[in-house]
Amino acid sequence: MSKVEGPFLVIPTARGTLPQLTPDQAREIFAEEERLMGMSVFEATQWTAVCKEADRSFAQLAGAGEFKLLLTCRNVLQGAHPSAPSSDKGIAADLEKGRLVVSPKDWCNVVSSLRPTHAVPLHDSIALGDPSAKKRRTMLTRSDAFLKEITASKESQSVTLVQDIGEYLLQGENISEFARNCRALPDGGLYYAGARSLAEYIVCLTAGFAFVEWSLPWSLAADGIALNLTLNKPSAEPVFIDLNDDHFTFDIQPLSEGCACFTCRSHHRAYIHHLLTVQEMNSEILLSIHNVHTANILARAFRQCETKEKRVQQGEALLQML
Repeated sequence: MSKVEGPFLVIPTARGTLPQLTPDQAREIFAEEERLMGMSVFEATQWTAVCKEADRSFAQLAGAGEFKLLLTCRNVLQGAHPSAPSSDKGIAADLEKGRLVVSPKDWCNVVSSLRPTHAVPLHDSIALGDPSAKKRRTMLTRSDAFLKEITASKESQSVTLVQDIGEYLLQGENISEFARNCRALPDGGLYYAGARSLAEYIVCLTAGFAFVEWSLPWSLAADGIALNLTLNKPSAEPVFIDLNDDHFTFDIQPLSEGCACFTCRSHHRAYIHHLLTVQEMNSEILLSIHNVHTANILARAFRQCETKEKRVQQGEALLQML
């Protein structure tokens, strides 16, 4: 899978699992070529010994053997930017058990053990808006050194390397700046992006990035909110529907009109509202199924655009709906 005709939605993993989804539920949402899960290198270090001992890839151990694994530097569920300063030895993060530093050698060990199909090389985060030119040069030099060590290893030959746009884009920019920076990236690259908001997700899809990891569908589900976004027939209702509201007590409509997900086929808004009212955990599962299905349908629609111009038109139309 060296050539990827994106964009594809990447499912972020949490503690070695697909958040709120069983592998079978994910299979119903994603077609075979769409089955991608992402894992940060920090989380992956916890699974190297298990995968080695079992002589299985991580996807096989997770009961999702046909899913492709994308190894990233940061987990979008925890935040895209570093939680600890990096050094020439490697990149760092503060985890529950303390600070962890991952070196290029550790990265190679993870690739050898978990057997991902794609991987983002180690890199330091480079904020182009940082006023310190010396700091930027240090980060660039460090990232280049990491990349040289990784590409010289035998492990890099078994995986397709993917460039993280977060390595070079501004940090904390508004959506217009984010879109402008995405458009400025060279065409033809194999890019990975971690989106934070719905607008950022649409911008990444419009840019045609190969892989887009997005945590918002799960965050919304945890808060009792359903995504209501359709391409062909704009809804008169809000894009985000808060089902905690008593307004939905007797509403027997599906979460989104025309949605074919399991939740909308089997249940209605009043039922989800009831589950939220009694604090039943199934509410988060059912909302996650719907939100992830909606997010994947969007990615699929952008992937089916025949030209870049059509993709841009579709993205602009969606952004106007927000």
